[in-house]
Amino acid sequence: MGPNGAGKTTLLKMLTTLLHQDEGEIFLNGFNTMTQSRLARQQFSVTGQATAIDQDLSARENLLIFGKLTGLTRNAASSRASELLTDFDLTNSADQALATFSGGMRRRLDLAISLIGNPNILFLDEPTTGLDPRTRTQMWHAIQKLVASGSTVLLTTQYLEEADHLANRIALIDHGKMIAIGTPSELKQQVGGMQLRLEVSDLQMVAQTRSIVQGILERPVSVTDRTLTVLLGN
Repeated sequence: MGPNGAGKTTLLKMLTTLLHQDEGEIFLNGFNTMTQSRLARQQFSVTGQATAIDQDLSARENLLIFGKLTGLTRNAASSRASELLTDFDLTNSADQALATFSGGMRRRLDLAISLIGNPNILFLDEPTTGLDPRTRTQMWHAIQKLVASGSTVLLTTQYLEEADHLANRIALIDHGKMIAIGTPSELKQQVGGMQLRLEVSDLQMVAQTRSIVQGILERPVSVTDRTLTVLLGN
C-alpha cells in the first residue's frame, strides 16, 4: 500500500510481465518473469483498475468466453460460471445486458472473470476503489474465500482498514521504494502509542542506563547516540 504515485501499479505491471524491470529478478512459483514469461503468466490472473469486460455480452457470456480461453471445456466453463455468479451475487442479473449493471456489479463481474480458471496467484490493483461500503464488503468476502481455498492474493490499496482487514503481510511503498514490511500487528507497534525517551548526559553511562530501563520495564530499548527510546504501548 502507499499514496498515489508511490509505484503500486508499476510494481504490479512488472510482476505480471507487462513491464520489464530495470534490474533484479522476479519469480512467480519459480518461473522467471523475463526469461520464462509464458510459464510465469500461467501462474496468475490479474484484475486491473479498469474493468476488462465485453459490454456487448451478458455476465454469463463473459464468464463462458474467458473460461474457454483458460482451457476449460464448455461444460466445465458453464459450471464454473454458475458457481461464480452465485458467489458474487450476480445470479439474478446473469443474462441481462451489462448496460443495466451498476459500477459495483461490473467490478464484481471483473473479479469473477479473473477467478474463472482457479488461479494459483491473483493480482488485484485497488479492487475496491470507488465502491460503496456494501459492495466493498462483498468484495472483501470474495477475496477471503479465495485465500481460504489456497490461492495467494496480492492486492494494492490506499485504504488502511482494508489492508488491516485482509492482509497477512503489508508492504508500505513510497516513491518507488519499500519503506516497511510486516504483519499488521508488527507495523502498528512501530507507530503511535506512548514512548519513553531518555537522554543520558554521559555517553559512557548509556549501556548501563539501557540495562536498567530494560530490566524495569521489561521492554526492548533502542539507542541512538545518547538517546534511549522504549515503546510503552497504546
